[in-house]
Parts: sequence; C-alpha cells; structure tokens
Amino acid sequence: MDNLLNHGRWFLEGNAGIGGRSVENADSTTGFDFGVGPGYSYFITPNIGLEGLVKYRGRAGFGSEGLNSNISFNLGFSIYLPTSKAKDIANDVNSQSLHIHIYIYK
Repeated sequence: MDNLLNHGRWFLEGNAGIGGRSVENADSTTGFDFGVGPGYSYFITPNIGLEGLVKYRGRAGFGSEGLNSNISFNLGFSIYLPTSKAKDIANDVNSQSLHIHIYIYK
C-alpha cells in the first residue's frame, strides 16, 4: 500500500466548452458541455503514469434536450514531459503549421 501511495498523485480534472450530439432518427442537441472529477495517477516510471478517473459529465442543451448528465469511470495513461523537453516541443510546434482535426461520428 505504501508503494501505491509513494509512487502516485491525486489530481482533479475539469472541462467546459461547446459540444453536441446528433443521432439519426433520435433527439439531437448542441449545448454547453462540462465535467469535473477526481483521479489518481500511479507512476510506473518517473514520466509515465497509469490513471483512473471518476468524472461527472453534463450537457446543458439548447436543442431538443435540456440538461443531461452521467458519471463515467476512465482508465488510461499519461506521458509527462520534463519542462525543458516540453519547451523544445512547443518551439518545434510553433515553427510548423498547426492542423486542427474535427471528427464527426455517425
């Protein structure tokens, strides 16, 4: 148990923005998306963490739906870059063109 606590860190995640949902032959809506939840990251190396997150997610819809929400449990991993490496990557990105991808799921 001490190993789990000594090699991990608690965090809080939040998000907000405009989002929507469109389902053929069903209700569709666009609205204000938001979410918040606590998580824990266990570091398997100094820069790689396995994460678990419990998150409340909601959407205040402007279309055919009002407020809808759910609670999700997420598992994943993150790679944390040292500050000097992050600056190098940021400088490299600034010297190239930026591409934005928008995905539409059907």
